Amino acid sequence: AVVSTQSTGEEEQAQRRAYEEMVASAKRKQIAEEKKKQRAAAERHKYEETVAQCTDIWLKEIIPDWQVVHATKRVHTLWWRGLPPKVRGTVWKLAVGNELQLTKNLYFLMVDRARETLRCCK
Repeated sequence: AVVSTQSTGEEEQAQRRAYEEMVASAKRKQIAEEKKKQRAAAERHKYEETVAQCTDIWLKEIIPDWQVVHATKRVHTLWWRGLPPKVRGTVWKLAVGNELQLTKNLYFLMVDRARETLRCCK
């Protein structure tokens, strides 16, 4: 069988084009992935900046003056946007209060009594 040198050259060109397209496709994917990472980093930075600003507002303006500002529309709006983790516990304690002056010991004593009462009723 005689192999034509022309068909071999065409095959080499086709293989080269396929290889070049494969390399170009990999580069496009890499660039797209890099852009995606940059967008995610920018969004994360923006989120962290917003949380820091909100934390400052809660710590400097709202918590110190809780009794006066807790029922305002601004506080309500900020609360619904989400409490920053750093102030979450403090704000909930202020909001819920502890009118009965419950301590951890008293709480656990009441839990034990409730369990005992439930056992007796079975």
